[in-house]
Amino acid sequence: MHYLKILIIILLTLVIGSHNKTMANITNEVTVGISSELANKRAKLYSDISYQLNFELTAKAEIIPGKVKIQVTVLDPLEPLVLDFKGTSQEVNQINGKLQDKSITVNKKTVLDFQQINGHIIIPKEALEKGSNSIEIAFLTSIQKSGASITRYTDKEDSEEYIYSLFVPSDASMAFPCFDQPDLKARFSLSVTAPQNWQVVTNTGLTNSTLDNNSAIKSLHFQETKPISTYLFAFAAGPFEKLTIENSKFPMQMYVRKSKLAKAQSELAEISRISKEGFQALGEYFDYPYPFGKCDLVILPEFAYGGMEHVGAIFYREDRMLFPNQPSPNDLLNRASLILHEQAHQWFGNLVTMQWFDDLWLKEGFATFMAYRAMEKVYPQNVWKNFYQSNKPRAYLTDSTKGTTPIFQEIPNLKDAKSAYGNIVYTKAPSVLRQLEFYLGQETFQKGVQSFLKTHAFANARWSDLISAYEKAANCSLKTWAEAWVKQRSMPVIEPTLEIKDGLISSLKLTERNILGEETLWPIKTKLILFYQNQSPIVLTVNLTSTTTVVLDVVGKPRPDYIFSNYEDFGYGQFRLDKESLAFIKDNLAKVSDEFLRALLWGAIWDEVRESTFAPTDYLDLVSKAIANEHDPITVQQILANTSTAFSYYLSKKQQLEIQDKIETTIFSGLAKENDKGLRLTYFRALPYLISSQTGRTKLKQLLSGEWQIPEIELKAKDRWEILTSLIAQDDLEANNLINKELQIDKSSDSERYHFIALAAQANKDLKKSYFSRYLEDSQLAENWIELSLRAFNSVNQAYLTLPYLKNALEALPKLKQTRKIFFINEWLSAFIGGQESKQALDVIDGYLQNNNIDKDLKLKILEATDRLERCVKIRTKFAAEK
Repeated sequence: MHYLKILIIILLTLVIGSHNKTMANITNEVTVGISSELANKRAKLYSDISYQLNFELTAKAEIIPGKVKIQVTVLDPLEPLVLDFKGTSQEVNQINGKLQDKSITVNKKTVLDFQQINGHIIIPKEALEKGSNSIEIAFLTSIQKSGASITRYTDKEDSEEYIYSLFVPSDASMAFPCFDQPDLKARFSLSVTAPQNWQVVTNTGLTNSTLDNNSAIKSLHFQETKPISTYLFAFAAGPFEKLTIENSKFPMQMYVRKSKLAKAQSELAEISRISKEGFQALGEYFDYPYPFGKCDLVILPEFAYGGMEHVGAIFYREDRMLFPNQPSPNDLLNRASLILHEQAHQWFGNLVTMQWFDDLWLKEGFATFMAYRAMEKVYPQNVWKNFYQSNKPRAYLTDSTKGTTPIFQEIPNLKDAKSAYGNIVYTKAPSVLRQLEFYLGQETFQKGVQSFLKTHAFANARWSDLISAYEKAANCSLKTWAEAWVKQRSMPVIEPTLEIKDGLISSLKLTERNILGEETLWPIKTKLILFYQNQSPIVLTVNLTSTTTVVLDVVGKPRPDYIFSNYEDFGYGQFRLDKESLAFIKDNLAKVSDEFLRALLWGAIWDEVRESTFAPTDYLDLVSKAIANEHDPITVQQILANTSTAFSYYLSKKQQLEIQDKIETTIFSGLAKENDKGLRLTYFRALPYLISSQTGRTKLKQLLSGEWQIPEIELKAKDRWEILTSLIAQDDLEANNLINKELQIDKSSDSERYHFIALAAQANKDLKKSYFSRYLEDSQLAENWIELSLRAFNSVNQAYLTLPYLKNALEALPKLKQTRKIFFINEWLSAFIGGQESKQALDVIDGYLQNNNIDKDLKLKILEATDRLERCVKIRTKFAAEK
């Protein structure tokens, strides 16, 4: 008996030791975030996942009690199960979510010896069974004004409260325990208790509701979703007004806050038209009907992004859908492309989801490209010219910098997934897809898309799966093309070299090089145009497969007036103008009759400015002569945006004083002469960014007082505040009094935010210090307010005031990366670095990079933002040095 006791003790010790060792090993392996190793392991072990979620929503509450029942099939419980639950916190190191109890229930048994570490819940393997498992956890999640997965907005006009979730890229685990990786798709069932006067919107329709008249609370239960990734689950709640989108093929409602009902009703017809026709066009193109039953549009104030493609409940930022001022043609275009972008996601992103966020372009790039394919039927005004102007310049801005990345971006941990968002996936990727469509042909491209979607429906895929679908459709290998365009960073520069003998072309060569001087090259299919004033142009399709391509078909043809090697914009890269072409276009741009080609040439000339081969004063002189011949508002807006950059960043103070009257005359002339309201609006919107003289500011103040009125232009609160922000940034003596008057006039829910933005522009040392402190320390300051005020804070004419904050802004990056939403880092750096103009600022950045061991993606973001400052210093040194 004595020996038997000893034997039992030894066996128990071995078992406990084995258990502790296993938990210890897992604890050591589980790091902050979700590593690709952990994700790959879980994807092999876990399947058939579902979440039954319950949230108790109470008005004005800071905390939401919740419960989740997770069903998961475990292939073999050889090791502990790892869930994600990082909770919500502004503190970087405080990342474990809060539980209601000190226990959880696994397969109907209480488990006490689980662990919470590094934002994960580790459940011992002994509690698991092979096959189906049930895990029940009661938890607490917080509602915050900023930096949370669930955000609250309180309407100043009627004090009503609205809350909404936002979980992309891996913030669902801030709100509830889950497997927060895109390739563990699951079915979600949501139940909610909420105030009786609240609407609750989620991915699916309501199954039943129960009212409790005694407590003014109702219980709502929603249908189970189809398999979706965690970042696509969402809900919004509050006293929304509901509008029905009629005659759609599936249920569609639009939800808006009560104070915006009248505005929403006035915009409903056009939003409904685009939404209905967009879904129809996309379904037909994909040969796959909309797959998710219903689709609601939830219009949210101060939403972090323009839109978010949640399955069955697309969230939109309010000011992108319900315009706060009179919409320009560009506003209308952007709204249409936004709606269609989020709709395209229902197939690319939701139906088929990238396996990991390194393939983020698979959903974002395709959603943008397909939005413009749908616009051919839904919003067919200059579609591919608008595609060029909305995407290519931004793509080139990033891809020409030392901070650029490939379209495919390696992400070892989902905590770094925010860094993948930016111009490369949103604007380069769709541009490359347009190149691929031209390379394959539209019919083959469409066939490949359809095959890809049907093969991977309700599952996950990688970029190699897409390329395989295209190879099958085209019956050819695309390995070389795909490796170059998907896996290589940066962009090509294409330069023509023309040799003439006796007035005829003896040789035309197109050379390709990497803009960063690296050795990589790309296969390019493009259209080349040789233009003649007195005869028809020559247009050729050219394939570039090496550093030099000889174009034999033009040998013996007359000397052209100019050459452009990206006619109709199928190629991707910087397509340079030779000296003769540049000289001719400079003098004859207004005579180019093809509107699309003229827009491309404007872009090519701007490239010459950015590359320091064309003086910014010459560009501004060209604008003053040629812009009056442009009658497309989108083109005019692009030209005026570049004009603002050239004037503010590339000229010396002396040059600005010499040329400001000419620029202002151009703007005021456009306002006076244009009969097109859209064009007039475009010039009007440029006023705060291009008017700087005393006389010009007087005109702005006359607009505010009503002494000067522009025909058909209604001055809205947003317009007035943008003018006031410009005046205060320029240290106008009357600016503060005008702001105080405006506060007496504007009692809208937005005025407090507009006022905050305007004051950020004040050239006041103490005020700058206060703002910067709030940016970093005030957890109740809405992230949207910070982002919108950063440009005003960093007004370029106040670089002397903001330069002392540059180093601190850089040092704050690691914390901001942890606590802020997607795109915030991009905006932060673009503002703080972009607001500088001097070599001293470059020295601060260089010193920070040399003396700090920062992670790779933050370094790349800094290098990307620094490119604009480097160009500013280089261009000023060459063209604006004071004599």
